[in-house]
Amino acid sequence: MDVLLADTAVDVELVSRELGLTEVMSERLRRALDRLECVAAVLETMRPASGGYESAEVVDAAGCAVEELAVREPQDYPAGALEWVMLAD
Repeated sequence: MDVLLADTAVDVELVSRELGLTEVMSERLRRALDRLECVAAVLETMRPASGGYESAEVVDAAGCAVEELAVREPQDYPAGALEWVMLAD
């Protein structure tokens, strides 16, 4: 999964430069890659988790992933955002 994610990041950056995307569009692509990294971390946790996607390990990993995204992009993850509400349930 790490190799696929790295290849995706390289491809996105390369296409972004080749197309001459605006800074705003390049930023959106970077944020999408950040989200993919977090999903990859949660999926990696899910594989060995015995309780499936609702196990404590997976919920903790998802919480850490959302916290990391909130640090990088606080405007996308304010208090009360759907991600926080889902994790609270």
